[in-house]
Amino acid sequence: MAYWYLRHERELLLDLDFATKHVKRPGSKGPQTRSEGFRQRLQTAIREGLLDVEAVWKSESNTERKYHVAVLLKKPVSELEALIWQFHFFSDLLRSKSDLMRYAQGIKPASLLIRNAKFPQFWREPDAQCPCVKKHDTAKMMELGESACDVWKRLRGANPWSLFGRTADVQRYVILPTGSVPLELILRRDVVVDAPQSKAKAEVILRSEVKHSGKYCTVQWKGKK
Repeated sequence: MAYWYLRHERELLLDLDFATKHVKRPGSKGPQTRSEGFRQRLQTAIREGLLDVEAVWKSESNTERKYHVAVLLKKPVSELEALIWQFHFFSDLLRSKSDLMRYAQGIKPASLLIRNAKFPQFWREPDAQCPCVKKHDTAKMMELGESACDVWKRLRGANPWSLFGRTADVQRYVILPTGSVPLELILRRDVVVDAPQSKAKAEVILRSEVKHSGKYCTVQWKGKK
């Protein structure tokens, strides 16, 4: 079962990916982990009178070393202000930029959390639930089409592919010159297809990449025949 929490007007919803991972070098000024970065930045916002906080919840996410955090405010904040605060508090970058783009395009809800268990001791019930037990992977949901999760289709609004394009394949570095940069260098895609993919699979990827990138695409295959 999956539980869907849409951001309410007095809430901030954060997805702290790899919350114990260092965000700065040890010994440098500032927080050492995303979790501590969130705590210190929220502390500053409260101390400076920028946010009036009523309660905070933290719970393990669906993935190891990842956490969901909910902040309940005493007063409502606008959608845009909430999204900026969530970004500021170290919420996952992909999620934060996707939320902002959904807001910019008028897609609602712009921000939500999907959990495999209810938020413990939370102040309210989830907004929706679905029978799915695995993560709503974008590629799999898109492949399922009309058979995809009904709640995902109704509430996700837009997937990252439609907001920012398909996830990039592994590419070789292309060094950009200073001054005027030729557009063909921006468009160049030297895709690396690694094991355990077969050569036949590499040829499928080549056709796909040429379709999307045209003459600027090359594919190098490394793996079994």
